[in-house]
Amino acid sequence: MTLTSRRLLVRILYLLALIVTALYAAAVWGWLAGEPAVGVSAAPDVLQVWWLPRLPAPPGSAFPVPLLVHLAWNAGILLAGGALLFYFRRSPSPEIFFFQLFLITQPFLALRAGNLVLLERGVSAMYGILVTRAVWGLRLFSVGSLLMAGLFSTGVSFQKFGSVLAAYTLAALGVASLLPVDATSLGSGMLYRLSSPWPIILFTMTLQMLAVLNFVFSAYTRSSRPHLSLALATLLAAAGGEALFFLGLPEAVFGGALLVSAIILYARTVYRLYLWIG
Repeated sequence: MTLTSRRLLVRILYLLALIVTALYAAAVWGWLAGEPAVGVSAAPDVLQVWWLPRLPAPPGSAFPVPLLVHLAWNAGILLAGGALLFYFRRSPSPEIFFFQLFLITQPFLALRAGNLVLLERGVSAMYGILVTRAVWGLRLFSVGSLLMAGLFSTGVSFQKFGSVLAAYTLAALGVASLLPVDATSLGSGMLYRLSSPWPIILFTMTLQMLAVLNFVFSAYTRSSRPHLSLALATLLAAAGGEALFFLGLPEAVFGGALLVSAIILYARTVYRLYLWIG
């Protein structure tokens, strides 16, 4: 996979992420301007604290506030992604390429807002299940991008870019298609609940740990302190993405702050490693 094709792929995904974020903004504006979607006020646990149910919201609480914060972070992520795309447009770094994929995937998770639109219009829950599986597939792709960044830092050949990207994309979609989705109720983060969530919890957390450990291994074998910085940045990015996946207000603020720290640390460290920017 050449540098030109990688750059083209990131640009296409960035453009699509802009479109998704614009649609998300339109949906949030619609909920602010009119009545909330059917089922939102009747499902107080539609927001969660990580995997644990949040206590029911008090009467009259403003539901859209976490969505507004999440929308603001999506816009910030797009700005950061655009900056990385511009400043590292000629960089051969596999780490920055996969980190860009991780960042650009975050706004796509806003597709879950489609579940509220489907509820509002009384559409069959089958379509909500498809949206839920798609969002989970994107989440796994996002986590996989962090893992692949660390994997290439261990010395995997650059010539395997295309095959690695295709393999983990298919793996993410395959795992998402097998998730046991419960279509009877809308659960955390505007997604339908998983009837057995613990396997995917452990799987996701394991991938995130391996992503960090790959950089730790590279730091040890190469005696490279910058790779330790990349390990820390990956840990911050994984924690930030985990917090933003659920739409609670404290988690959104905390997760966004972690992502900002991760982006700054990651970009500075990759520049020091490759001495290539622009």
